[in-house]
Amino acid sequence: MKTNLLQTFLQKKKFEIVNGLTIDIDVSKNPYNIPIENLFSMAMRINTKRRFLFVSSVLGKHLAVDPFIPMLTGTALAIRFLKKIYNIESLVEKDVIEALKTGQNLKETYKKVISSRIVPPEKLIFVGFAETATALGHSMFEFFSDNSFYIHTTRENIQDINPSISFEEEHSHATSHRLYDCSDVLKSSKGSVIIVDDEITTGKTLYNIISSMDKYSKRKKYIIASILDWRSEESKKLFYHLEKKLGIEITFISLLSGEFSVNEDLYAINAFIDEINLKNPDAKSDSNDINHSINKVNFIDEPEIIKLSLKDFKLDTLNYTSTHSYEENNNSCYLSSTGRFGIASSLWNDTEEKIKKAGGYLKSIRKGKRILCLGTEEFMHIPMKIASYMGDGVKFHSTTRSPIYPINKENYAIKSAIKFKSPNEVGVPNYIYNIPVNYYDELYIFFERNFDDKTLEPLLTKLKLTKIPRIYVVNLV
Repeated sequence: MKTNLLQTFLQKKKFEIVNGLTIDIDVSKNPYNIPIENLFSMAMRINTKRRFLFVSSVLGKHLAVDPFIPMLTGTALAIRFLKKIYNIESLVEKDVIEALKTGQNLKETYKKVISSRIVPPEKLIFVGFAETATALGHSMFEFFSDNSFYIHTTRENIQDINPSISFEEEHSHATSHRLYDCSDVLKSSKGSVIIVDDEITTGKTLYNIISSMDKYSKRKKYIIASILDWRSEESKKLFYHLEKKLGIEITFISLLSGEFSVNEDLYAINAFIDEINLKNPDAKSDSNDINHSINKVNFIDEPEIIKLSLKDFKLDTLNYTSTHSYEENNNSCYLSSTGRFGIASSLWNDTEEKIKKAGGYLKSIRKGKRILCLGTEEFMHIPMKIASYMGDGVKFHSTTRSPIYPINKENYAIKSAIKFKSPNEVGVPNYIYNIPVNYYDELYIFFERNFDDKTLEPLLTKLKLTKIPRIYVVNLV
């Protein structure tokens, strides 16, 4: 609903996602003039609550990217935040935006970012959303060299501690979020909270977390940072009323904002889905099975599976137990530096040196020219950082819980898919998208926790179908 008649739209674009499903985009703000196609493309979710999906081109989640791109995207949000909230100009703003526009000089630009980190004028608490924005929030947080704290929401059900905050993501495939404020930073600090997500549509999830956080710990200011902000005027009014209700101030910051309208012909969409299922009898949308075009590949040579441990680099751990949906416990420890349990900027600076050494080690043993590094679900930022130290020719993305129809057609984001049982929680399906067959020389898949061979078997069986000659299973604890 567009109620503001004075709104001026900078750009209009129509996406024909599939037959019967189109979306019209009206961009109202693009402060850095980053081309739309640099930020996202579109796909169709296997979710009748919301069928369309903005597939980020800069997150390193569903699509493989140079690992410096997601880190620079977080930096761009941090720079935007500094300017809007404190009127502080960053010396690297021009370089960061140019790198994101052109895809050039990424490593060199990030080196400049590292040397230009600042101490914020007040204590900042960054909160990233699982699973997609855990790395985005971490990248924004690490632009600040001190006086900052990062924590992200999680789907994990930790047995040894109670969640400080719980809330729901209403339109998601996995709705429950938990926040474990183990060091009571959220509880004790009254400073500004910066909530980081990749995309805002209705804003209902943000409404839920702010309402829950206000019950947990009172504060005056919230800043919402996102790559995309698609709130309608009606959604914006929701936050205006929340501000009045709670006596708080909410400021929104994004790299691109506007509105969209969705056009759905349910008859055409259902016919299209039936056609997909007819071509692939094992792919039934109601069971979340999808078209695995990659599974049709036949080959003789088995890839080499190599297990690596990075525990000698001594990343700090926490001895917590989690319970899976099938009510079995995983007693393997967690890393303390992911943000799941909160981390201060001073401790992260120490961790980053260990990550750099780990990346240098993997660089020294790699043999191929084209390398794919995979994070797993929420565990994205540390693998991404390691990948950035592994040399040239490295791409990064992550496994995900998000079910999407893979369709091999022009201007559609997701071309192929692998579905497997999650090692983190065997009752939950996981997916990897767009791994081209017979392309990469080596694959490194990173796990925060240890798993036995039986738990990893479903994933490794599917990864063999990519015809990548060497697959490294990398454990960090």
